[in-house]
Amino acid sequence: MALSEMRKVYIIGDENLREPLVKKLAELALFQPEELEQEEINSHFKKREFSTEELEDNLSKLNWTIEYLAQFDGKRTGLGLFAVKTPVKKDIFFNWTKHFDWQEVYGRCEEMKDELENLKKQKDALQGRERLLQSWKEVTFPLQKLQKDKYLSYQLGTIPRENKIALQEELEKQKETYYLDIIREEEGLAYFLLIFFKEYYLKIDPILQKLKVAKVQLEASPKEELKDIENKAKQTMERLNEIEKELGKISQERTKLMSVYDYLYHLLKERKVSIKSRFTPYTFSIGGWIKKTDVDRLKEGLKSLPALEIVTRVPHRKEKHKIPIALSNRSFFKPFELVVELYGIPHYFEIDPTPFLAPFFALFLAICLTDAGYGIILSLLAYIALKKLKIGEGGKKLFLILFITGLITIAIGIMTGGIFGIELSQLPPSLAFLEKLTLLNP
Repeated sequence: MALSEMRKVYIIGDENLREPLVKKLAELALFQPEELEQEEINSHFKKREFSTEELEDNLSKLNWTIEYLAQFDGKRTGLGLFAVKTPVKKDIFFNWTKHFDWQEVYGRCEEMKDELENLKKQKDALQGRERLLQSWKEVTFPLQKLQKDKYLSYQLGTIPRENKIALQEELEKQKETYYLDIIREEEGLAYFLLIFFKEYYLKIDPILQKLKVAKVQLEASPKEELKDIENKAKQTMERLNEIEKELGKISQERTKLMSVYDYLYHLLKERKVSIKSRFTPYTFSIGGWIKKTDVDRLKEGLKSLPALEIVTRVPHRKEKHKIPIALSNRSFFKPFELVVELYGIPHYFEIDPTPFLAPFFALFLAICLTDAGYGIILSLLAYIALKKLKIGEGGKKLFLILFITGLITIAIGIMTGGIFGIELSQLPPSLAFLEKLTLLNP
């Protein structure tokens, strides 16, 4: 099977060696720790409590800051589809982890996020108010004066156009002095201003309700308020742009933030190794999984730590859900591991479908294209992407699949007589040999 053989490893040693061992295991990156079951270890070995709450809280804050700043970072790599690792020199990395004040950046981002959200709400409110006032900008009456008047009152509103005449008739029936101005009519609505004596409000209000009038409250001249809104909107947009520019500058610190995140994540993993360990008053035991091919490298790497006992064993079938999986395929099949990973990798004692899937996946994708011209373009673009773009491991696998598929498409296209949709008989004499390679002309 194309799965790496795994071995269960137990490491037992003096309590004083626990921290150096955990750091060494992280440095070697060969070992995946697993919590030991009680039946796997002597009953004298007990668990100890190790707190990870502070580390996890800091990691959560860092992750939020990194993700939040990503939207203001103009530099995008890997087509934005694949995670790309940024190389950092070791001395610079440790300098950042010691001296970079990430918490200040986190606090600043939180403050600016809140301010941005408030400004966007303010902007939306101003735009909504502006849309409302645009319908009333023809109002020329000094509404502020009317509001302060001892005897007169006013009401702005909209009424269905078909009820406009009914409103005029109902008001005339009251035989009271009033002034009705139909300001404009659009989309089945009539916009009006009604001025009346305050003492007649109780007579007029039922009429407005009966005719389905939508009341509108404006306290100042719409034209003046529109001017004020324009100024406020301008100030809001200026402040929004200032904050976004500032966040753009802060986003340049993302590499530092990611370095601190990786460092703290590394510490968390070390802490979790300790959580999964078992202890006696003087010794400790750590269990986990390792590739069979890496066992000798592990022993060699731990030679600097004396008085360690390393025991390995073959996995049991009952452990199949716990055993970590490492796909191990030859170079041609390796890119197609991406497809298997998308649908779910097999358990340890199962067969890796990658070698069986790879040729058929590439062949049938090539048959779908069935044109040598498309194959040339596909292979060429994939090759350029592999050479020129900064992409992660997943991106490399994808473009290798496309490159291989493109080459097979070229062969399929020639065999079926398809090159950019051109009939092979129309090709120049120098390419006439391609017609002889045609096996099937659909």
